[in-house]
Amino acid sequence: MIPVYAFVKGDTLGLVIYADDSESVDSLAMKVQRAATTRVAPSSRADVYLKGVRLDPTAAVSEQLGPLDRIDVVPVKEP
Repeated sequence: MIPVYAFVKGDTLGLVIYADDSESVDSLAMKVQRAATTRVAPSSRADVYLKGVRLDPTAAVSEQLGPLDRIDVVPVKEP
């Protein structure tokens, strides 16, 4: 498990989320959105950014993130 700080666009709070090493970045984005559901409506798709760089949604968390990294989750507007 990798603890990360997560911020969802439009939310007023930051979250600490434990990411499974082998889960995909896309799966992490959905987990973060579910945790913020009481304040921000989730989207079926979201981009994850680390230091302003968009992460590959299909990559494993362990390939892209380290302990206590800060990620920004930006829901993609649905048409």
